[in-house]
Amino acid sequence: WWVTEAMPTHMPGFAIKPGSLRFEEMFHPSEIPLGWVIAGAYRCGTTSLAGWLDEHPGVALLHNPSSSNREGGGKYFFHDVIRRNFVPKWAMSALERELPEDASFAGVKAPWLLCRWRGRVLLAEMSQVKLVVVVKDWLHLLK
Repeated sequence: WWVTEAMPTHMPGFAIKPGSLRFEEMFHPSEIPLGWVIAGAYRCGTTSLAGWLDEHPGVALLHNPSSSNREGGGKYFFHDVIRRNFVPKWAMSALERELPEDASFAGVKAPWLLCRWRGRVLLAEMSQVKLVVVVKDWLHLLK
């Protein structure tokens, strides 16, 4: 409604071509059905932690099997979602197809979420998710 009715009053001359609007079902990040996310600084051990968790029979790490860094859950779900305020249905469907029946123990490794502003906002909006943050003291290594 706002785009078609109110926008022209705020921007005279604004017009929308018939049939040019596209609608899709969207989800809020709080609806993402994950139990945990591994995030952290680069080169701090997130891949090692993900590998250990992936070996546990009661934990499901969603990842692309061909990815050596154990990322890519839901067809690289967060790579697509990070640019949006809401999650499109196609992205949520890709993630849900990989989920086991008990999704409370399912999670992903996406360390770069912590390194980007929009990623940190997304993590904050995912209030139901347990966040595993891995950090490394690089100054200690330089001594």
